Amino acid sequence: MTATACAGDVTKIRDMQMMSDTADVVHGGIDVLCANAGIFPQMKIKDPSPEDWDQVMATDLKGTFLAIKACLPHLKKSNQGRIVITS
Repeated sequence: MTATACAGDVTKIRDMQMMSDTADVVHGGIDVLCANAGIFPQMKIKDPSPEDWDQVMATDLKGTFLAIKACLPHLKKSNQGRIVITS
């Protein structure tokens, strides 16, 4: 079976569902999710605007939540599903 690329925005549940469903179909299931999306603006911690901070939180926290939410049904089917969260 060949690998299939599936790009998506971790801040959008539809993209995360598409990613998990594609992985399930192409690879026959999901045994491990490594949630590793993270960003931080290239500036000093005192300089980001509230909008910059919202984008960091949307990617780092919400993105992790949405990836887990989308993959959880497939991980449960695996009976050995594991989640690794790094940032």
